[in-house]
Amino acid sequence: MSNALAIAAVTRTLRNLLFDAASDLGGAEVSAKPPDRARATATGNQINLFLYHTSIDAALRNDDPPGTRPGEPAFPPLPLILHYLITAYGDGDDDVMAHNLLGRAMVALHDHPVLGPREIKIALAGNDLWEQVERIRITPEALSIDDMYRLWTAFQTQYRISAAYQARVVLIESRRQARTPLPVLTRGPADAGVTVVPFVIPPVPTLTAAQPQHRQPAARLGDELTLSGVHLSGASAIRFLPGRFDDPLDTLPGALLSVTDLEIRFVVPDGPDQLAAGMYTVAAVFPPPAGAAPGTPEHLSNEVPLAIAPLVTAGLPANLGRNPDGSVIVDLSCSPRVRTGQRVVLLFGDRPVQPDGFAPPTAVLRFVVPAAEPGRYLLRLRVDGIDSEFIDRTVRPPVFDPSQSVVVT
Repeated sequence: MSNALAIAAVTRTLRNLLFDAASDLGGAEVSAKPPDRARATATGNQINLFLYHTSIDAALRNDDPPGTRPGEPAFPPLPLILHYLITAYGDGDDDVMAHNLLGRAMVALHDHPVLGPREIKIALAGNDLWEQVERIRITPEALSIDDMYRLWTAFQTQYRISAAYQARVVLIESRRQARTPLPVLTRGPADAGVTVVPFVIPPVPTLTAAQPQHRQPAARLGDELTLSGVHLSGASAIRFLPGRFDDPLDTLPGALLSVTDLEIRFVVPDGPDQLAAGMYTVAAVFPPPAGAAPGTPEHLSNEVPLAIAPLVTAGLPANLGRNPDGSVIVDLSCSPRVRTGQRVVLLFGDRPVQPDGFAPPTAVLRFVVPAAEPGRYLLRLRVDGIDSEFIDRTVRPPVFDPSQSVVVT
């Protein structure tokens, strides 16, 4: 890498190359001035080299400095791309001579695309760019006519035929101090390193799914439920983690029907106020191991999602007569009770119907369905996004459950 003299070192090296290219034309001057000041005092043959822009090399911006050792991070160097504009002027503003000079300059850079360490070293005293691992490469830069004219407009001077080049990449070393930590002597107790378990199956109790009976998408109060997983032997209860309304709830010991290493079968608590319809997560509860110190807490498996669906307990099936205005009234009872803040809607066929006002918690709901045409309609009670069961999944293929319908006459 190099110090802050790197940019000046590149400019001086390029000036030397251009001076050599025009040396047989009677000592043409090679300047490094802004184009609007290049001909302020000069009148003879002249080549002007102007650094008009610098940019960052994105590929090297976040790389460690060359030669960095593993484990000894250092701040990345500043990787610069230098953009130069070369303009030629003939003696007495002779454009033919200017074209001659520009051609010689372009041939010189074409034949010399990489700056050598020695020529960089002698170009500017005190620079150390010549020690950089990355070589400085000179390549033509294609500027559109529009870009070139905009560039000369910014110079606020008359346009002269020019050629653009870029020099890349110049790595300027950061002044921030690198860190050189001491090496690691051991990797854990007895230098054993990281413990690796070469199995896909996790070594701790893990649940993978909660499956209601008959492949239903949601469980109802009192339903049998199967939890699948691994290392489940020894579970003492199933914990329902807090939903919108409830504190954590553990199943009673008698609710566990069977416990094996791969699955747990249990009955969903069916107390009237234990669970509300909605989404929950469940986990298996394991008591402290035998011989554990007093006060050792129980531990839980991971959690899996479980939906609790409302159950229509009364009001279906039914034959409903229409009112004089064409509406019908649907009265339903449900379990569990609907609580304050729960979103309730009756899906009457394909129509959502909001309930009449009610005072929660309640198990009795009334829905007024406007403009109900005669016919049979399948009903679903949706509480907090979970639908009551309306499909008979005990047969194959499944069918709609006729007990969850009404006939409008």
